[in-house]
Amino acid sequence: KAVLPSDHDTFSWAVLAGASLPTGSRHFTQDHTQLFAGITTAFALSDTQGVALYYNVSHDSDASSFTFSPSWSYQVSERLGAYVEAGYTASSGPDDDDYVAGGGLVYMLTPRIQADLYGLRGLGSRSTDLQAGLGISVFFD
Repeated sequence: KAVLPSDHDTFSWAVLAGASLPTGSRHFTQDHTQLFAGITTAFALSDTQGVALYYNVSHDSDASSFTFSPSWSYQVSERLGAYVEAGYTASSGPDDDDYVAGGGLVYMLTPRIQADLYGLRGLGSRSTDLQAGLGISVFFD
């Protein structure tokens, strides 16, 4: 993940690329490598509010998919933020398109370490029912 330079105080953007490798038990992991690349753009609406757009493309041996996800965030305090988001994933393979909505919390443990907690609910009859996660991000210069 890399934050890209911006000449505007109210605009930021970043890129993300990676691979998911099948290293776990067959009950908990896919049996093939997945490659993905994404970009996010963020716009500050005020000192405490912002909107963002996330785009992602992924590919594995079964299919390719495209994800689009807009979000709105609110800075609750100096260390705590909250957000709501929606997401749409279109797949060219055997999986159905997926529609989700949800939100999460972001907490700055230190000025360089951030913890994220999120939950998403499927909106379509064939969408994933529930998703939840916890993540840690570290900022390096």
